[in-house]
Amino acid sequence: MSESTPNDPNAIVVLRASDGGLHRVRKSLLSFASPFFSDLFSIPQPDGSHSTDPIDISERSRTIEHIVNICQKAYFPLNRVDLSDIANLLQAADKYDIKIVHDNALSSLARPKFLEMEPLRVYVIASRYGAHDTAVLAVQHVLRHPLLDADYFPELDMIDGGTIYRVLHCQKQCMVAAIDIATDHSWIRDETYVFIDCPEASSFDSDVDNNEIDDYNTRTTTIRTVRSRKHKNGYLKTVFVHRWWSKFMATTKVALSESIRPEVIRDKSRIKEALSSASECSHCRRKVGSDFIDFLEAFENELQRRIDEVGVCF
Repeated sequence: MSESTPNDPNAIVVLRASDGGLHRVRKSLLSFASPFFSDLFSIPQPDGSHSTDPIDISERSRTIEHIVNICQKAYFPLNRVDLSDIANLLQAADKYDIKIVHDNALSSLARPKFLEMEPLRVYVIASRYGAHDTAVLAVQHVLRHPLLDADYFPELDMIDGGTIYRVLHCQKQCMVAAIDIATDHSWIRDETYVFIDCPEASSFDSDVDNNEIDDYNTRTTTIRTVRSRKHKNGYLKTVFVHRWWSKFMATTKVALSESIRPEVIRDKSRIKEALSSASECSHCRRKVGSDFIDFLEAFENELQRRIDEVGVCF
């Protein structure tokens, strides 16, 4: 069998990686996947050159192997990659205009393990390569941790200050929303939970710094009435609430100021303390078990709704 010529579309080319690795790839495979390589191979080669003369590229062998696998199989699951691999693949995909590699890398970027462990890095990479939906999803996970607790990563040098500003601004907006939900209870509906208008809550005593005004403020809040024909969205109403619930909301507000995530609401130690205090109330203890579970779910849903609203604006 005769050796293929440099201008033969079925020829084998050799890619030499920056770490010295040699990779034999069919020219037609690269030409089909990449307009860059298609144009490169369309240039007539001088007489005397060989198809096995290496083409030096700046990517490392690991990246080239992933690129070849993806091009060969259309979809190649990137199961054993880290975020450095994905960033390298996206950079190579942009450089050589390989859409199939770009799409595969981005689909792997949104994996739960990356979002949980390195959300800020996912956000930066997604922003750099135009994956808006993944960037928004990553921001919601960034909120779970103090932003500056993240270690430095090289992709930070690839983005501008505006990209970082946007995530800082989003975090601030979500913080405001979280604290507002814990402070302004107008999202709670009347006649829903046992701690609303509890008879023991409306009876004053003098065990709170002997200050009746403070006692009144800790035992009342403003909620929204149920819908009616006259008031389709209800109306605001001041109600008495038991002190155990007020304390739970106050401590949750502090917790949300440190970490904005729905799971903070279900902190076991604070829930246990609240239920223990509620059991001392003859009115609340009858239904607090089921009512408090329902309330926590509503609280969590409201926080997620407000975070999602910020994400849409973001």
